[in-house]
Amino acid sequence: MDEQQQKPDDSNAQDDDAQPGHESRFSMADLSRASGVAERTIRFYIQQGLVPRPEGSKRGSYYEARHLEALLTTARLVASGLSLSAIARMLEGGLDEGFRERKVAGQVETLTQVHLAPGIRLQIDPMAAGLTPEQLRMLVRKTLLALEATKASKS
Repeated sequence: MDEQQQKPDDSNAQDDDAQPGHESRFSMADLSRASGVAERTIRFYIQQGLVPRPEGSKRGSYYEARHLEALLTTARLVASGLSLSAIARMLEGGLDEGFRERKVAGQVETLTQVHLAPGIRLQIDPMAAGLTPEQLRMLVRKTLLALEATKASKS
């Protein structure tokens, strides 16, 4: 198992792995290592509503890729000089199109990359695009249909 992945309870881990869309689970320490953000800061961001609360409860709680994405987005926006209240407003209403994020050396960002066909990949930053997971899935489905139609036209 990868160092950054941890299953909190082996008794139900097998059932969780069988579910479609199951993602890696992170402990608080794993989330901190993966993001470079201190555990105390992560807890503060959760308290402020900038990062979702963990799944599960007490010692069985865990974090998923969506928590890491939210944490990295928050950390990037803080590094860009935004206040936490401005970040909260942006996360509620999506990123303002006029906002230009300042890239910082060593910055970590998460992107969704979808393999559509040999040599064709779709790369998306869901937070910057303002897409919900359902909208992202719809985009991928429609893109695959458009690709099939394009290949079938042979014009």
